[in-house]
Amino acid sequence: MNTQLISKVQYKRSEKGEFHNVKSRNLEETLSLIESFSWATERIGAPVELTCPSITIEHPVGTYLKIGIYFSGKFSLYFLNAHGRLYFEVADTLQQACLRANEFFQMEDFKFGKHQFVFNPSAHFRTRSFEYMTNFKAALQFFRFPLYLTPAILLFGWMKSSTFSTGLYWIAGPIAVLMLYLLCSPLIYFYFNYQAFDRHKFLRLSTGHHSFMFGTTDKARVFKKEDIAEIAAYGGRNSRSFWSFCEVFVITFHNGEYIQFTSLLISGGKLRKKFLNHSIAERWNYFPAIHTIDYPQV
Repeated sequence: MNTQLISKVQYKRSEKGEFHNVKSRNLEETLSLIESFSWATERIGAPVELTCPSITIEHPVGTYLKIGIYFSGKFSLYFLNAHGRLYFEVADTLQQACLRANEFFQMEDFKFGKHQFVFNPSAHFRTRSFEYMTNFKAALQFFRFPLYLTPAILLFGWMKSSTFSTGLYWIAGPIAVLMLYLLCSPLIYFYFNYQAFDRHKFLRLSTGHHSFMFGTTDKARVFKKEDIAEIAAYGGRNSRSFWSFCEVFVITFHNGEYIQFTSLLISGGKLRKKFLNHSIAERWNYFPAIHTIDYPQV
């Protein structure tokens, strides 16, 4: 039987859940992929952890085997079973690692090393889409500060209440403060301003890939990172401002074309990690609403 399993590659520039060259391969092709991987080059400056230069093999039953770098020229082997339990062992040579890959293909009495506890280990094995849209998840991310603030306000209200026997009236004061903050905060304005601008926009962007997709949910184009002339971020940098994370991004290409989107589509913290070979031009704008941005003239 010519069994084929999905195998995929991670480089030292890859994010957690980001994989390259994802393809179904038979045992011979998978072993060739492992042996031809640039282990010596990828080891340089790379961390020894779950997301690292590696080859991951995925079995249809829901198990994974990841062969990655380890100290002193050795190789780390991680096995994730179908129940999400993680196991680890070290292979002294690449040949030993290939033998384990062979056993994984057979899945006959496949036993592994010591169990390791890692929070949500499957995130290091499963392929993420790295897609960004202005959906409910984006709205939660945008309003994360007041959402995080709510438990603190409720706790403060409970501590200030004279007695717990007052029922739920002690909640009214903190909730009123929170609602007043939301109604008066520019965050509400920025949200609807950005939502109108980025509605239906689509972005697929990760750190390790040299290209990305941008456009609308029904029509997106592929752009190469090497064609970027400038990435500009328009926003305030005052950490005391409640809207310091509200930003408008403009990516200009060498041919004069440009694209623009806001921090509702993708946060500034995430965006800045996606372009390792590009610096971000910080453009001061205390109130970065869409109509206040001077876009490049093409």
